[in-house]
Amino acid sequence: MIGYDDYFKPFPAFASARLLLRAIKMSDAADLFACCKEPEVSRYSEWYPHPDLARSKAYVSWMLSEYRRKRGTTFAVCLRETGRLIGTCSYVGLDLEHKVSELGYCLARDCWGKGYGAEAAFILLDHGFRRMGLHRMEARVMPENVRSIRVLEKLGLEREGRLRKAIYCKGADHDLELYAITDQGFFERFGR
Repeated sequence: MIGYDDYFKPFPAFASARLLLRAIKMSDAADLFACCKEPEVSRYSEWYPHPDLARSKAYVSWMLSEYRRKRGTTFAVCLRETGRLIGTCSYVGLDLEHKVSELGYCLARDCWGKGYGAEAAFILLDHGFRRMGLHRMEARVMPENVRSIRVLEKLGLEREGRLRKAIYCKGADHDLELYAITDQGFFERFGR
């Protein structure tokens, strides 16, 4: 049976025209804090802004332990030109047996509107369908998060419906929009 080690040992790195996706390192903590301290970055997420560098270091430590436990699938999203970490991108709830995963991403506020989110997410979609043999990738997004919805639609994910009261976070119930793309839809759109 194909497992985690087949795709994440060693942890892969990917390069695109402007980005490098790789494993998170402790030296990324300061850049991660600069990204995650901004309230707008976590506005539509379950997590709160990082109050200090110690919180970002704790997250990096947790992610490193997830790699060791063969559960971590979060990539540091870095600018190729400078090496600066500008966010993260993940296979959330990766299920290799059933060949499905959810896609997650987060970018620093000063990097919004530049196409980095779509570029990073495309790398994971492409690897997921072409290398890992996934059949379906989905994303769940709050209806108010129009920027993220635009990224998903740009990549060919289609809205499949609304999940009412799908998540309780930050003291309130929230609906989520379910977006998805299959391997067939991906290959039709981007070629084999």
